[in-house]
Amino acid sequence: GRTRPAPEPGAIDRGRGGARRGIRTWLIVLFVLLVAMIVVGGLTRLTDSGLSITEWRPVTGAIPPLSEADWQAEFDKYKQIDQWQMMHQWMELDDFKFIFWWEWGHRQLGRAIGLVWAIGFFGFMAARNIPAGWTGRLLWIGVLGGLQGAVGWWMVASGVTQGEDVDAVASWPRISGWLSSFSASSRGMHSCWGAASAISCRPGACAKGACSRSRPAGCISPSRKS
Repeated sequence: GRTRPAPEPGAIDRGRGGARRGIRTWLIVLFVLLVAMIVVGGLTRLTDSGLSITEWRPVTGAIPPLSEADWQAEFDKYKQIDQWQMMHQWMELDDFKFIFWWEWGHRQLGRAIGLVWAIGFFGFMAARNIPAGWTGRLLWIGVLGGLQGAVGWWMVASGVTQGEDVDAVASWPRISGWLSSFSASSRGMHSCWGAASAISCRPGACAKGACSRSRPAGCISPSRKS
């Protein structure tokens, strides 16, 4: 049968100039967006904004409230969860808007990452600019991104409670600790995979004969004979 092609050392560098620069630029943009996602995610957590949007709407959620009635409807949904009951009863609508924008911006970054990945991956694949053995590697960036989004919402859903799963000692709505840890780990893994792919695509990343075909990215030092 046909054998699966292994990633070719320096294959992107040996390709057409425009394509190789395009793939490197695409990977670098993805990495920068991932770093921004981590920073904004941390600030969203620190400002207690992560539960301000109580619904998961991957497409329609990209449009924020456009009228006072829309804002009030979102605020009323937030008032139904334990976080508002236990921590934020002092909030007025303007205060809610502040935490809403943090969470909305965090989700928008996630949508932007998914869109940039999809346009780049399917565009390069349609143009047949992806070197042999690299399709799976670049596909994994999108898979990890989708996993991160799913786990992120699962984590938020664990905290959007209405009287259940509340930490009675701390009087605090409890977000699943293991989901929070898994979300952070998967985000870090996503960033590392994107960075490794970008680094292994840069010019001169691997000396001739120095790349390991068995490893997904990076170089190993060439062996020397004594």
